[in-house]
Amino acid sequence: MPTETPLISVTIPAYNSQATIAQAIQSVLDQTFTDFEIIVVDDGSKDRTGEIVAEFNDPRITYIYQENQGGSQATNRALEAARGKYVALFAADDICCPERLEREYNFLSETGGKIVFSWAEFIGDDGQVLEGNHFARGFFNHPQRDQAEMINWFFFKGNYLCTVSCMAERQLFFDNGLFRPSSAQVPDLWMWGKLVRTIELPILPEKLIKYRVRSDGGNVSGPLNAPRAQFELVEFSRNFLQSLSADMFKKAFARNLRNPYFEEGVEFELEKAFLCIQHQLPGVRQAGVERLSVLFEDLRVVEISRTNYSFGLPELFLVTKSLQISAGLELIKLKEQLLLLQDTESEAKRYVKSLETEIKKLTTYLKSLEPAFENAQKYLKNLEPAYQDSQQRLAHLDLEYRKTSALLEEKAVANSVLQLQNQELASKNLDLTARLEQALTAKEHLEKSLARYEKDLRALQATRTVRITRFLRRPFGK
Repeated sequence: MPTETPLISVTIPAYNSQATIAQAIQSVLDQTFTDFEIIVVDDGSKDRTGEIVAEFNDPRITYIYQENQGGSQATNRALEAARGKYVALFAADDICCPERLEREYNFLSETGGKIVFSWAEFIGDDGQVLEGNHFARGFFNHPQRDQAEMINWFFFKGNYLCTVSCMAERQLFFDNGLFRPSSAQVPDLWMWGKLVRTIELPILPEKLIKYRVRSDGGNVSGPLNAPRAQFELVEFSRNFLQSLSADMFKKAFARNLRNPYFEEGVEFELEKAFLCIQHQLPGVRQAGVERLSVLFEDLRVVEISRTNYSFGLPELFLVTKSLQISAGLELIKLKEQLLLLQDTESEAKRYVKSLETEIKKLTTYLKSLEPAFENAQKYLKNLEPAYQDSQQRLAHLDLEYRKTSALLEEKAVANSVLQLQNQELASKNLDLTARLEQALTAKEHLEKSLARYEKDLRALQATRTVRITRFLRRPFGK
């Protein structure tokens, strides 16, 4: 295990993920930000998940095996093993875009925030981008909402934050009790529900994650797990309101309250019960009615409710008579669509208002540009004589260029002739050189012959001298 402490720990809980774990890990190793470690917690896989992780043989990867306990406990185990100041939550099914860690870390560093999320792109089993309808289409890629808006959404509709895109200070999770071990479907919603009460949960409007939608329905949030998801959402919603302050409750549910100016105490408890009755899930509505039934055991509460809300025991009996614990899906869908339309209308109004503001800014900006535009027109008008003069000069230069080109062509022809003459001279020079070499050879032969002749002549002269001397020494007869 590396000894240096990394800045970011990437946590990857995995269960029977042999088909995707390699691609998930490789996408982290390919990050532009490199100061990280990877903590893989194998939650009792029965396939080759562990073998595939071991094949990477990278010191930055820590592999932990545990008996199957669920995704929450696997994530908590990874958080406990993590050493970085920051934790990037991830999953064995998905893919990180190369700049994910860098973009999220830079955001936290620049803003001083403790947590950030991003948008996601949806891919299929083959890693290709999904088009058209699928169960996750409405997930994740939402606009930024403030704390109050998020609380409202979490209560009525559940989670929309992309958990596997989350980067946060590691200590933040420990300060809030880690992820709920008993929740298989919405442990992230329990965590975000705790955090949103005290801090903003910002979203980068960039698709830094590729979220895999499995064709076999194997996603935790997939339709195969809908019954369990509904049970856990009911459990969450029944408990979520209890720890909200009255002020935050008023901000979050302003349009849902019967009395926006309620006082803390009995009225606050009544508002929470009435809010539950408005919920789309029958289990939450039942919880609201049960809460009213308990509160109405105190006749003073009944009187307060009747006086301030026009809701007393007769109204409670009517509600319990008409309460449908197993309400049809059509009613749930209608209420969901209504809430969605209300949110869409509010968002559209905010968007139109922002566009109007931008139009005003652009109009003001265009007006501020008018003097500069007029000056530019005057400047261009002043440049016209210089432009015409430049055109004339260019025409003159073009004529000179043509003349120069013709002269160069003539010179090129003359140069070709000179090259031919030089070739002839070179040929003659070679011939003369050969003749000179022959003359030098003949000269050398003549010199050698002359030397022999001189030698022979000297020999003859010596012989003649000797003979003359002998002749002269001979005595003459008388």
